[in-house]
Amino acid sequence: MRLVWFFTRPHGRAVAAVITGPDARVVMAMHSYGERAWRLPGGLLKAGEVPSTAIARELREELGLEVATATWIGRVRVDHDFRTSEVELFHVLAVGTELRPDRREITCAKWFDADRMPAPVADGTRQALDMFLKNP
Repeated sequence: MRLVWFFTRPHGRAVAAVITGPDARVVMAMHSYGERAWRLPGGLLKAGEVPSTAIARELREELGLEVATATWIGRVRVDHDFRTSEVELFHVLAVGTELRPDRREITCAKWFDADRMPAPVADGTRQALDMFLKNP
């Protein structure tokens, strides 16, 4: 697959969420695939899906969270593994704070202080967090 990606340079659309809690902490997730790094939760859009619907679906499926509000922050371009993705970034307030990772795609999800992120952080994640912090 990486060889195909190298020659075709596929372009994907994805969503990611800066989920904040009442104490200003942020949710970071570790995926079961790809680079072993912390990243914002989210995923790829399905065909015909709008970003606001996609972020609510991804958070429900992967973390067991229901979205109270999702405010669009901006768009981040991420180049990784010979693939370019345009990531629509949302600030999300969730209903509740209990995280229930699905253990298929998300192996671990935790709340972190915004000024003390875990390491390592995946490509594009720091850029997305900086965008959020400039426009909270």
